[in-house]
Amino acid sequence: SMEVVRRILDTNKNPVEQADKIDHTYQDKYSLVEFLTNTGIAAILNVLEELDGFNGDVLKQLIVAVQSQNRSMTLRLAVEEDCEFVKEGTRTIERPRSELTVEKVVTETGNGTPASTTSQQAFTHMIVEEVKEFYWKAGLRHSLVLFAGTDPSSGVVLGQRTGTTQLVTAMNKAPYLPTTRAPIDINLSWLFRQINPDSLECSFAIDRETAKTPSRNKQIEEALDFIRNLQRWSSGCLGYFQHKVKRELFHSQMEESPADWLVKINAKNVFVPIIPLFQEYDRGNTVETTENSHQGNESSGLLSLPVPSPGSPLLPRKDTAAFLEEQCRSLKGVLLEVDRILPDPNDQAQLISRYEGKIVLLSSHILDLTAAWYAGITYVEAMLRSQLIQAIGKEVQPSDFCDFIKFHNQRTFGKAYSPKSFCHAVRQPNQYPDGVVSIIRGSSLKDPIETFSRRIPRDSLVAPISIPLNASTTVDFAGDQYLHGWLETHFASNSRCLPSRSLLNISARARQFSCFMLMTGSISGPNEFTPKDAIIIQIKDEVLIP
Repeated sequence: SMEVVRRILDTNKNPVEQADKIDHTYQDKYSLVEFLTNTGIAAILNVLEELDGFNGDVLKQLIVAVQSQNRSMTLRLAVEEDCEFVKEGTRTIERPRSELTVEKVVTETGNGTPASTTSQQAFTHMIVEEVKEFYWKAGLRHSLVLFAGTDPSSGVVLGQRTGTTQLVTAMNKAPYLPTTRAPIDINLSWLFRQINPDSLECSFAIDRETAKTPSRNKQIEEALDFIRNLQRWSSGCLGYFQHKVKRELFHSQMEESPADWLVKINAKNVFVPIIPLFQEYDRGNTVETTENSHQGNESSGLLSLPVPSPGSPLLPRKDTAAFLEEQCRSLKGVLLEVDRILPDPNDQAQLISRYEGKIVLLSSHILDLTAAWYAGITYVEAMLRSQLIQAIGKEVQPSDFCDFIKFHNQRTFGKAYSPKSFCHAVRQPNQYPDGVVSIIRGSSLKDPIETFSRRIPRDSLVAPISIPLNASTTVDFAGDQYLHGWLETHFASNSRCLPSRSLLNISARARQFSCFMLMTGSISGPNEFTPKDAIIIQIKDEVLIP
């Protein structure tokens, strides 16, 4: 694509490269994401402009309805399929001719001397078969309507067509049942909110005060939601015309059908203008950038893009307008190819025409635009991550984050309140420990978790803890009690770092000639512990319980 870019910008005196190859500031990354999003908005409007009934006046009305009247705007593809029985007929099928040669031998006896004569006769056979056929009138009606609120009847019709064809089956059974397909909708309200109604200029901007990164903020999240919805809508349109029409309407036809023409249509030769590019620039010299950015109100299509700020490495508006102009030019060129191979849409005797081909092409191009749009946004985030790793010198792992939290807790909390390793001796009062119980990460005994702990001496207990062993036996625990609190930290974007019970294990070890019981369960009351599992650990036993 860089070759196409250099061909389009052959008069640009500043070298243009991928954004990660040009020195820039952190704020320039925000500007690049805004540039990509505004370019994507303008490119989508260029596609809509190719539909009948969509123009600048309609665009202004839609913007007013969305921004001033706070109404939602929906683009709907509605499809109805008809199938009517026409007649029953008989068709004569002639099988290939076959020839048969018969030899005839005649033997005569005259005067005691035998004599024979041989003759040949050729016969030609032809089998004629009569086959019953059933004729059906297949109809397809579809429309593209852009409407506000929930009433499609008051919307703007961007295109509609009714087409018919004749289908032939060998059985008296309809090739498909008449049906009204579920409408394929896309909410375009977000798109029209990003356009200045007075200047028709793309006005998407990121709130940098609340943004976490150029790609992690409320405005970009809304843009990504719109991109995903637009992808689903375009995929739905393509799936119907390129696959369902062939598979469900023409499945009974053996020969090539008009639906096969739609499968071959794609937008690979249409230029996609959403490219994360920077140009070489001198940040201290803002005169040249300002002159390049204010050479008139360059625009191609219905919208124009905002002027880059002085000293910005973003491409001048005239270069972006050249990209959008190339998109329009290449799109019209492919549309002409579609018009050349498909029938006239005014011919209702054709089920598939140039109009259906146009919808397929535009839907395919929208998929390419949204893919490049999404890739550009994620490219900036990946570039930021790569530069951050280079600045730090390593990729920060979850273990590094945990070490930082430990260090932070030591500085934040007093010695008596800071988290401590969950590794406790099991002992009777004034006796040598019988063993050790700890909660560890994985299987490493050197990595116990750190918990906030509170010790309640047995002298301060209001009542001992009752532990029911069975229906008739209860044991009272009157020793010291400990309350532990564990706070886990992890990277939200890394699912491998999410807390999981499988990552934590209970480690219990008994000393020589020692024995104790380990129970796990739940607190079922103020002074009652209900055990679920128990194990006796004795004489150097060592267990690891997930």
